[in-house]
Amino acid sequence: MSVNPVSNPSPAQQAPSAPPFSGWTYAGRSVLAGAAGGATVAGIFTPVDRMINVASNRGIPFRQAFVEVVRHGPYRGLAQTVGQRALQGVTNMPLYDFGKWGLDKLTGSEGTQKNAFASGILMGGLAGAGYGVISTPKYQTWRTNETLLPTLKRMMREGGVRAFTKGVSSTALRDMAFGGVFYPIKTYGMAWAKQPHADGTERSGTEIKKRSTAANAAAVSAGVFASAPLNYTRTRAYNTAPSEVEPGIVNRLGSLVKEAKSSHHAAQVVRQRLVFGAGASRAVLGMFLQTLIYDALTAR
Repeated sequence: MSVNPVSNPSPAQQAPSAPPFSGWTYAGRSVLAGAAGGATVAGIFTPVDRMINVASNRGIPFRQAFVEVVRHGPYRGLAQTVGQRALQGVTNMPLYDFGKWGLDKLTGSEGTQKNAFASGILMGGLAGAGYGVISTPKYQTWRTNETLLPTLKRMMREGGVRAFTKGVSSTALRDMAFGGVFYPIKTYGMAWAKQPHADGTERSGTEIKKRSTAANAAAVSAGVFASAPLNYTRTRAYNTAPSEVEPGIVNRLGSLVKEAKSSHHAAQVVRQRLVFGAGASRAVLGMFLQTLIYDALTAR
């Protein structure tokens, strides 16, 4: 059935206004919400993250990585992971909200996919670069099964400051790719969730909640798959020895292509390296949960 464009505007036209940055109340709530979401996800998914890390770097089945991680302690590096995820939550979503609010004010148009796209890319890059540095020690503790302090000393001794910057460029680009896909779809989806019925009647709160949940899930899934190649280069960079020179993003992806071409099971190689399946499911569930917590605590 066709929809009257006057009485029933499109989701883009109905998109909600930018967050009410009227003072420190919302800003403080968004920071706390981001930290709560990140820390919660870290506490739940740290063992799975370790398994995915092992499976991706060694190109082994997830079930084999599961056995190895359980043997060495599934919650090794939990403190670093919680700290990293909390910082990610503090910087990523609140920065996006602030960036989009600024763009909306600057352009005079609120709730557009263009502003969501631009803010998602810019703020994703800033956030990724900001917390990317503290991710390196976590992955190094996972690589060697050491505790944090010996790992930090070894990294400085073997690689100097450069050892702490590996993976930062991949993290920033990964978050730019994710943000550039996730936030425009989410912006459209949230407006679509509130769109009235074809006959002009408003949707119930339950309907809006269900449609919002579906929109969030779609946005997260699209963002995860769009950023998967860069997540792979990020993980590989973090897992190189401190003294080893990181070959870079293009070379990493080129090596993956060569590895796939030289195999009789190219699709399986790509799936194991990018950890499609377990890895994608974890990323979707983690970001989905983090988004729900953030939206709930900021009363959006």
